[in-house]
Amino acid sequence: MNKNLLLLLKIENEGLQKEMVCLNEIIEKNFDFFNEQAKAKNLTIKKKISEKVLVKPNPDLAEILIDNLF
Repeated sequence: MNKNLLLLLKIENEGLQKEMVCLNEIIEKNFDFFNEQAKAKNLTIKKKISEKVLVKPNPDLAEILIDNLF
């Protein structure tokens, strides 16, 4: 929650800065954490990434997006 509040403050003060981001890397970085959370609830997360996905958003917002999808 603190991370999100700091991001909102940053957006308000500086605006959004965009840069090329690989969504695959964000997914890989967070997958183990969310997979453990799912296992604790007897759920299974399957990932199937066939190609590299590059986008140009704000990197912080991209990470929040992936976290919310998990």
